Amino acid sequence: MRVVRLLLDGPAAADDFDLLCALERERAARFVFEIHRRRFVAARASLRRVLGHCLDRDPAGLAFDYTDRGRPILRASPPDFDFNLAHSGDLALLALSSRRVGVDVEQLRDMANALAIARRFFSPREVAALKRLPEDERRHGFFNAWTRKEALIKAVGAGLGALEQTEVSLAPDEVPAVLGAPGGAEAWQLFALEPSPGFVGAVAVQAAPPLVRLTTWCWL
Repeated sequence: MRVVRLLLDGPAAADDFDLLCALERERAARFVFEIHRRRFVAARASLRRVLGHCLDRDPAGLAFDYTDRGRPILRASPPDFDFNLAHSGDLALLALSSRRVGVDVEQLRDMANALAIARRFFSPREVAALKRLPEDERRHGFFNAWTRKEALIKAVGAGLGALEQTEVSLAPDEVPAVLGAPGGAEAWQLFALEPSPGFVGAVAVQAAPPLVRLTTWCWL
C-alpha cells in the first residue's frame, strides 16, 4: 500500500485541464471560487497522472465510473488494484493498494460544536472517549475520529449514514484501532497519518500489508 501526498496550490501544469474528461470539466466549472476550482483541477489531474504512471496507461484516456455513493472506480482496472482520494484545503491524499482502501484527511481547525457533531455521528463510547481528553487535545481527538471513520466507510463503500456503525480509537497517543465497522471490525486495519503540519489523516485497508509509505508527488 502507498499513500501519495498531492500539493494542490503549487504551480499548475499547463495541461492539467486538458487531462480532464468532459464530466470533470463540467464539475470544475460549477465552483464559485477560483481557488476551489483550481484545487479540484489539480487533484483530478494529479490522480490521473499517478494512476497512469502506476498502470502504464495514458492519463487522459482513463475513464471512471461512480458508485451511488460517489466513489470513483477506474474502468478496466486490474482486479488487485484499488485507490481512493481525499482532499482538504491545499492538500490531497491518494491511497493505492492491492486491497480495498479508503483514505481521509482534514485540516485542523477550531470546532466550537465538536461535541454536538460527535453526539450525532459518533458512538457513545467514542463520545465518552472524546470528553475524557484534556481540552487542548480534544480538537485533535475529534479529527482523529472523523478521518478514521470516514476512511473506513470509504473503504467499505458506504455513505455517511454508516458513520454511526463505525467505531474507532481516537486519543492522540493511541495506536489507531477499529472497534466496529460494517461487515466486522476484524476485516479492516487503520493507519494514522500526519501528512503535513496542521493536518491529520487516516487510511483504512482490508487485510493490510504491514508497510505504509507516504511520499510527495511533485510535477516539475
